[in-house]
Amino acid sequence: MLPVDCIRNADSCMKALHSVADLWFGRLSLSTKVVAVGLILEAPELVFEIWAIIRRKIDKWKFHITFPESHAPDWVKVVAFLGWILIVGGVVGEWVTEGKVNEADTSILELNDDLLSVTTKEAGDANKLAADANERTANVELEALKLQQQLIAQGSRSALLFGKNSNIFVAKLKSFRGQKVEVRHCRVSLSQFFVDNDTMQLVMRLQTILETDAKWAVTPYVEDNCSGTGVEVSVSPKAPESTRKTACALWNALHEIPLTMLGDKPFVMQSPRPQQPKMYDCGTTSKCENREVVLPPLGADTIVLTVLSHP
Repeated sequence: MLPVDCIRNADSCMKALHSVADLWFGRLSLSTKVVAVGLILEAPELVFEIWAIIRRKIDKWKFHITFPESHAPDWVKVVAFLGWILIVGGVVGEWVTEGKVNEADTSILELNDDLLSVTTKEAGDANKLAADANERTANVELEALKLQQQLIAQGSRSALLFGKNSNIFVAKLKSFRGQKVEVRHCRVSLSQFFVDNDTMQLVMRLQTILETDAKWAVTPYVEDNCSGTGVEVSVSPKAPESTRKTACALWNALHEIPLTMLGDKPFVMQSPRPQQPKMYDCGTTSKCENREVVLPPLGADTIVLTVLSHP
C-alpha cells in the first residue's frame, strides 16, 4: 500500500521506491554470489570423492580386488562444510531479497497506475476546459461577425480594409505581384452634382492597397456605365489561366473581408472600357504641369474590379 501523500509528491516517492528496489536487488545479487562461492568451496570434496570412485573402479578392473575406501582429508571436509553454510545462507538471502524486490516493483507499478489515472483525469478536465474555451471563442467570433455585418450594412465599406483585415487581404494577394488590374466605379457615383462617398472611398482604398502593398499594376480608376450594388470581378474570355486564377484569389479575398460580391466567382465576359473624360496630373513640382493622364490599353491579362453602390 502506498503512502497517502505519495501521489502529491510523485517525483520524490518514485525516486525513493527506485532506491529501495535497487538496494534489495543489490542484496539479491550478493546472495547469488554467496551461493556461487559456496558451490565452489564444495568442489574439492566432490572432486576427491569422484577421483576415489574412479580409482576403485580401475583397481578392481586391473587387480580384481577392492581396496578400502579412502576418506577426504579433514581440511576438505571443513571447506565443504563452509561452502554448505554459504549455500544455505545465500539461498535464504535470495528468498528474502527477491520478496523485497518484488514488493518494491509492485509499489512502483502501483504508483505508475495511480499517476496514469490522475493524468487521465487531468487530461479529461483539460479537454473539457478547452472545449468550454473553444465554445466561448466561437461565441465571441460569432458576435464579432454580427458586428462586422452590421458595420457593412450601416457604415463605410472602406473601414473594413484597415488593420488586421488589410494585412490578411494583402497576404492573400502578394504572391501575384505585378498582376494588372483596373478599378472602376459607376458614373453615377461621381459627378458634378453627386458624390457617393462610400463607393469612392472604397475605390481609392482598393487602389492604394493593391498598388502599394500587394505590388499590383493598377490603372488609374475608370468610370463605367453601370449600376447596382456590391463589388464585381471580371476577366476577359481570352484571359490566360494565370489571370483567371488570380481573379479567383481576388474575389475570395474580397468575399472574406467580407464585402458583398456579385456572383459566386469572377465573371468571364467582355468589359470594354467606355470613353473616359480627360484627366490631368499636376506632377510632383510646385508648379502644376497639367500633364494628361493616358490610360494603358485594356489587355486580356487585366482584371476588371468594379465597385458598385453600397448594398
